[in-house]
Amino acid sequence: MVNDKGFLIDTQIFIWWMEKSKRLSKKSFDLLNDPQNKIFLSVASVEVFHVLGVEKLPYYHKDPFDRILISQAQVENLAFITSDEKIWKYNVAVVRC
Repeated sequence: MVNDKGFLIDTQIFIWWMEKSKRLSKKSFDLLNDPQNKIFLSVASVEVFHVLGVEKLPYYHKDPFDRILISQAQVENLAFITSDEKIWKYNVAVVRC
């Protein structure tokens, strides 16, 4: 199957692909391993807890990507290195630079 724009894969398909699971059809496995194909995995698939955490954040910051990073730092209990003063308002460990 030719698709010039690429293929978005489901989380379960990604897991099966990485595991080389027999649950993934040979056709799908070949498609995923073809270097001519562009394979995409959504941030929602790999960072679902981080994305879901965004909805719980107060709205100090409008940038959706920064809000995902803040949520990720909270979920993973990481210190966030940033110079963005708006982020300092959140309940997250911050290293100010």
